[in-house]
Amino acid sequence: MVEQMREAAQNHVYNYQRLKQIMEGLKKHEDELDFFAMEMRAQQVVDGGWRSARGFLNGLYGLTSDYGRSIIRPMTVVGFIIFACFVALVACDECVGGACHSIPRGEAFSLSVTSALGFLPLKKEMFASLDKFSTAAHFFMATNTILSFVFLFLAGLGLRNRFRMK
Repeated sequence: MVEQMREAAQNHVYNYQRLKQIMEGLKKHEDELDFFAMEMRAQQVVDGGWRSARGFLNGLYGLTSDYGRSIIRPMTVVGFIIFACFVALVACDECVGGACHSIPRGEAFSLSVTSALGFLPLKKEMFASLDKFSTAAHFFMATNTILSFVFLFLAGLGLRNRFRMK
């Protein structure tokens, strides 16, 4: 039964690929994107659904960006990541002159936002030294930078697809 479902899904993948090629030739970008999304959903079934690594990544791609068609979903995730990093940084310590205390909220928010936009040269101008922060704070900022980069990329992909840029 499962093998029949996978075989049927594989046939759907081939059909959606061909329909996507036809839509590309006809310059019907929206239809091409729709067939790509259908192809990816069918490919997830072929890959074993959420239980396999490829199927899991495929499902996350669909869940977080609607297969490159959504701008709002990845930007919402970026906002959540910034907020989560802010909360984590408020719980972390900074040590100055041997005395340790929690990071002020304004500074934690600035660190969270600049970490999310870590690919821009903002952090150097805003904070002279990051040595005073704990290892946990550095971990949260690094995680924030990596995850935000991924989801900003997905938002950019959504923008590209929205405005039909190749």
